[in-house]
Amino acid sequence: MRKAIFIIALVASIFSLALIALVRPQISPRFLELRGVVISERQVDKVTFIEFVPDNLTVVSFNGKIGKGRKRLYGRLKQYKGKVEFVVEGQFRQARR
Repeated sequence: MRKAIFIIALVASIFSLALIALVRPQISPRFLELRGVVISERQVDKVTFIEFVPDNLTVVSFNGKIGKGRKRLYGRLKQYKGKVEFVVEGQFRQARR
């Protein structure tokens, strides 16, 4: 009886680990909203790097410059070369105070 329970538990554990390895979730599949102030932008080829405060986070846009000032950015967190970046997707709006 103990041996049967051990085998069932072992098979369930191996199956669970294999499932986790296959389904491996991304950092954040959902859209997020960041609010803050764009203080500078730097264009390199088709990528715009945005200095955004108060968040100490790399913010990138593939949609061109968004302009300085108080903004509300929408996008996703993605991993790039071992670092987490916020990738702006869609529209960005002037944030209300």
